[in-house]
Parts: sequence; C-alpha cells; structure tokens
Amino acid sequence: MINHEKNFFYIGESIENKKAFIEYALKDSTMIIESTEVDKSLQGQGIAKTLLDEAVAYARANQLKIIPKCSYVKHKFENDDSYQDVWAK
Repeated sequence: MINHEKNFFYIGESIENKKAFIEYALKDSTMIIESTEVDKSLQGQGIAKTLLDEAVAYARANQLKIIPKCSYVKHKFENDDSYQDVWAK
C-alpha cells in the first residue's frame, strides 16, 4: 500500500520507517520531484514506477505539472509518452 504524507509517497509502516519513497516539493501549481529511493530488499519489483504512477495520479487530480529533478523520473518522462500531460517542460 502506498502512503502519502509530508511531501512523500512511500511504502512502509510509517514515514519514519519507509522502505521506498518519492519525495517532492510543491511550488505554486508545480510538483518538483526531488528523489526516488527503493530499499534493496524491494528492488526489481516495479516499486519505483508504482510510486511514480501514484505521484502522477495525484498531480493530475490536483491540476499540477511535474518538474522531474530526480534522474529516475526524468528518464521515465523522456521515454514514456503517458506522462507528457503532467510534464512541465
């Protein structure tokens, strides 16, 4: 289950004990995705993409554009057309 709290989308029992997360900042109508991290025990399971999709769904629901500062998110945006509508180029 993905949780959303304090500018994090995360997987874990609590924000203090998160195993995977996307961290973002909000500025006006823009979501700036700063970083994506997945614990080694969860890697290779598509967790980062699941977190990204949750962040994108949140952006769409709140009419936000996304600036991908994180290299993972930037790579996904550059190579997947399904994110074009939220990408603040």
